Amino acid sequence: MPKTPLYLWNFGCACCEEGGCVEQLYVGHAGETPATPVTNYTLTESNRMDGTTVGQTVTPPDAGNNATPRVIRLDPVDAGNVYIGKNSGFIMRIRCDTFEQIWSTSGLGFAVNTLEVDNATGHMYVGGDGALKKFNMSDGTEITNPSPPWPVDFGTAVGGGNVDVRSVAIAPDTGNIWVGHQTVNDGSLYPSLSELDTDGAVLNQYQPFEPDTATANKFQVPYDIVFDSSGDMYVALTPVQLSGGSLLHPHIMKLNNAGTELWRATPDSISQHGNAITLYDGGNKVAVGTVQVGGSSNDTVYAYDSSSGSLQWSDFADVTVIRSMSTDSDGAIYAGGAGTTFGEVYKYDSAGVQPGQSPFLYTKDVWAVWVG
Repeated sequence: MPKTPLYLWNFGCACCEEGGCVEQLYVGHAGETPATPVTNYTLTESNRMDGTTVGQTVTPPDAGNNATPRVIRLDPVDAGNVYIGKNSGFIMRIRCDTFEQIWSTSGLGFAVNTLEVDNATGHMYVGGDGALKKFNMSDGTEITNPSPPWPVDFGTAVGGGNVDVRSVAIAPDTGNIWVGHQTVNDGSLYPSLSELDTDGAVLNQYQPFEPDTATANKFQVPYDIVFDSSGDMYVALTPVQLSGGSLLHPHIMKLNNAGTELWRATPDSISQHGNAITLYDGGNKVAVGTVQVGGSSNDTVYAYDSSSGSLQWSDFADVTVIRSMSTDSDGAIYAGGAGTTFGEVYKYDSAGVQPGQSPFLYTKDVWAVWVG
């Protein structure tokens, strides 16, 4: 039986208030840093209509300098459970109504770049520098196995060092795990996208992102992956240029579940790299947020028709990077990132129009947004 497509997870109802369930916007952002920090991050529960704070603030067990939430996910079955991955190497599960901490796990050995939950197996997949790890959703314990291996190590990256895992998603049709990572220096394929089964066995690897096949020194890393209900995937791409030259790289591609390209789109400038992605309008449209490199003032959010790849609209959000995106049940898009002074979350309707309250401002850089 097909699993619920990931983009529909945004449409759950996390917390119930008097009069029924109300979707909220969860924003993970850096906190203030006094000389002796009590806490260095804030998870703010915000009203998705105007950005006002409606909930509490999580006080983490790892208060201190590198505790910013990088990833937020709501449980697609019991949306009262919120899972948080932080750049201090912690993951934790809390309740959205009380912000009570259910469990926390430390010592992952890397800053958390990506996290995905899979209710079909009861497992959570967490990626960072050098590995993809597997945990029980119920208690946060890590699952290890010698063969096939958990954690999964993808080898040595082109340019040296461990392969950095940047994105992970669960295919709704197969239940397989798709992982976006730095390009692997294997001497032939140079893959940056891998398909795994739930045991951790690597089924397939792909490098469909190289626009210049004459050289092997320019690659693209999938920084975000999202699936539609048919099992096709949309990948936000950031290029890694190891030597010489500049190319207008695609910042978003659509692939089928065999890794075959269906369409690609390029931004206005080589300075814009795809970094975050979300489906909206029932999966008929897809939006990608970009990284602004070199002081570019081009548009930072682009929306495309998910079938054809035709541009629907684009907008300049005044941030240097869109780090995270989410969608609510009304089809509104939330794009969070780092502004010049504040962390900001830009809200758009399906036509790309911002309401009067947008952007929502937070005291420090925004790293993660999720609606539920």
